[in-house]
Amino acid sequence: MDKIVIKRVTPLKGDGKVKAFVEFTVNDILFRDFKWVEGYQGFFLAPPTRAWDDKDGKTNYTKQVVLPDALQAQVESLVEVAYGGESRPEPKRDDGEVGFDDDFDDIPF
Repeated sequence: MDKIVIKRVTPLKGDGKVKAFVEFTVNDILFRDFKWVEGYQGFFLAPPTRAWDDKDGKTNYTKQVVLPDALQAQVESLVEVAYGGESRPEPKRDDGEVGFDDDFDDIPF
């Protein structure tokens, strides 16, 4: 089981679809610049992307990081709680591997 820690959720102002930037670790590897996006079917975590133009001048976007589906779902559930402002639940710690950063309560939102 992977150790996932939400390090920071930075909410954005405005009415755009991107609601926050997210920083987290998985097994002490830092992932930055993920976006918390409000889509048609609810919120989801979008990876950082790189823009590039094809030969016809059309702008395309390439994902810079692709998480396995199970890991993506775990991170999304933790971010949902952090972004949603819900009271901090007791994380499932049956094996001590999934939880929040100790500084979670200091996130300014």
